[in-house]
Amino acid sequence: MSFDLIIQARFNSSRLRGKVFLNIGENMNSLDMLVKTAKKIRKIRKIILAVPNDKFSNIFKDFANKKKIYYFKSKKISEFDVLKRFFFASKYFDSKNIIRITSDCPFINSKIIELMIKKFIEENLEFLTNNKPRFVPHGFDCEIFSQKMLKQIYYNAKKKYQKEHVTAWFYDNLFNQNNNYTLFKKNFSKLRLTLDTAEDYISFVLNFKKYYEISQSTNPEVSIKKLYEKRKK
Repeated sequence: MSFDLIIQARFNSSRLRGKVFLNIGENMNSLDMLVKTAKKIRKIRKIILAVPNDKFSNIFKDFANKKKIYYFKSKKISEFDVLKRFFFASKYFDSKNIIRITSDCPFINSKIIELMIKKFIEENLEFLTNNKPRFVPHGFDCEIFSQKMLKQIYYNAKKKYQKEHVTAWFYDNLFNQNNNYTLFKKNFSKLRLTLDTAEDYISFVLNFKKYYEISQSTNPEVSIKKLYEKRKK
């Protein structure tokens, strides 16, 4: 069973423009970190960077070429119809199963994704998430779904927000607790390791070494717990 990891990214973030290319530490930006982690994940066939068709698309194309990953520009697709971008990217690369991670989650740990892949295969699932309910920190969100499920979502999603958020239709209509993987015993949902605002960016720069260690840890629950306990003090 093969898996393609599709990273959705854009330059024109409303709260922090160009955030994925800001240096967060050791001459790496958010996309650098995420791709580095993605390349460690076993069973990944392709890493695909899916971006809107706008004046910034060539920046992402150059990045993809430099990192030797795949690139998809959504021609004639609205920047805000991320579902359509995902669907056509998966069709173009014939992705049988898709791992969805957003570009503002640079510190997600590869072991978490590997555990989700294992569960997805063993339980013969069509959809799996790790945040319903959320026990992982913000910035560790991951979804895995089959090409068949993505097709069903695409042809049934009619509302604007269902097109903006890729899997919203599934949560509205088909989700049950078998589709959720609660990876950790302790609830770390109050931790924020996602890049959305200027405050997040400052936190990334100030705490880069700590966050980086979590991203590379072979036991992410223990590493996250250490950070969580420090934040509580």
